[in-house]
Amino acid sequence: MKMTDSKGIGRRVALAFGGLAGTLARPALAQTWPSRPMRWIVPFPPGGGTDLVARTVAAGVGARLSQPIVIDNRAGASTIIGAEATARSAPDGYTMMTATSTTLVFNPGMFQRLPYNPLDDFTHVAGLAMFPHVLVVNPRLEAQNVAELVALARQRPGYLNFASPGIGSSGHLAVERFARKERLQITHVPYRGGAPAVTDVVSGSAHATFMDIGSVATQINTNLLRPLAFMQPTRVEKFSTIPTMAEAGFPGSDVYSWQGVVMPARVPSEIAARMSAEVAAVLREAELRQRFAEMGMETMVKSPTELRAFLMEETQIWVPLIRELGIRLDT
Repeated sequence: MKMTDSKGIGRRVALAFGGLAGTLARPALAQTWPSRPMRWIVPFPPGGGTDLVARTVAAGVGARLSQPIVIDNRAGASTIIGAEATARSAPDGYTMMTATSTTLVFNPGMFQRLPYNPLDDFTHVAGLAMFPHVLVVNPRLEAQNVAELVALARQRPGYLNFASPGIGSSGHLAVERFARKERLQITHVPYRGGAPAVTDVVSGSAHATFMDIGSVATQINTNLLRPLAFMQPTRVEKFSTIPTMAEAGFPGSDVYSWQGVVMPARVPSEIAARMSAEVAAVLREAELRQRFAEMGMETMVKSPTELRAFLMEETQIWVPLIRELGIRLDT
C-alpha cells in the first residue's frame, strides 16, 4: 500500500481553506466598507475651485455611502505635500485625494526627485472635472481670429507677449506647444498666478493668454477680452459661439487642466470599483453638472482603466515637451 504524506495533505488542505477564506473575505470587505468616516485630501487651500469641487462631490458620495467624507486640505509644493500624504496612507479605502494634471503629469516631468510615483503609488479611481482652456487676446489687438494672430506673429517675430500663471503651468506649456507647432517666435511672460496674468492682458501689458474659462469668463462677457478659440475638440455649451482650435484651422492644440480621484496603491479592487461607481453617479446628476458649468468646468466621468489610460496619454504629450524646455523646479 502506498503511504500518504499526511503533512503534505495538511499543507494542501490549509492552502485550500486559506484560499477559500480569502475568496470569502473579499466580498465581505466590499459589503462592510465603509464602516467609518473617510478622508478626502485636497492639495490646495480651502476656498478655491479645486476645494469646492472636492467638497461638492464628497458630499454626494458620502450621502450615497452613508458615511461622511472629511476634507483634509494639504496645500503646498505644487500638490506634492498632499500627494505624498496620500501615497503613504494605509490602503484601506478610507483615504482618497484630488489628483490634478499637475500632480500626475507635470510634476514627474519638472521634478527630478518626487516622493511618489504617479503610476505605481496610487490606485486610479475616477475622473472628476475638466477645465476648458481658451485662447484670449486684448480687444485692441488687430487679430480677430487665430489665423490672424498666427499671421501677426509671423510678420513680427518676438512681438507678441503671451502671459501665463507661471513656469510649468498648463498655460505656459500651451504657449510653448503652440509656438513649436506653428513655428512662431512669441514671448512667454510668466506671472505668479492666473489673476495677474489676466489683468495684464486686459490692460494691454500682455497681448494674449491661454487660460481656463473660469478665470476669464467675466472678462469675455464684458468684452474686456476677445476669445479666439477653445483648446478642446468640442465647443463649450455656455460659450457656443466660440470655435475650437480645430475649427479655427489649427488642430492638435488641445490643452486640459483636469482632476481625478486616487487612493493609495494596493487598495482592494472592489473598494476602488465601488468608489469609482459612486463618484460617476454623483457626476451624472443634472444639478451638479449645471453647477460645474456655472463655475466654468465640465464633469469628467472616467473609470479606473480610462483614467489611467488618459494619464498615460497626457504624459506622452507633456513630459517630452517639459524636458525639451528644460523646466526643473527642484534644482
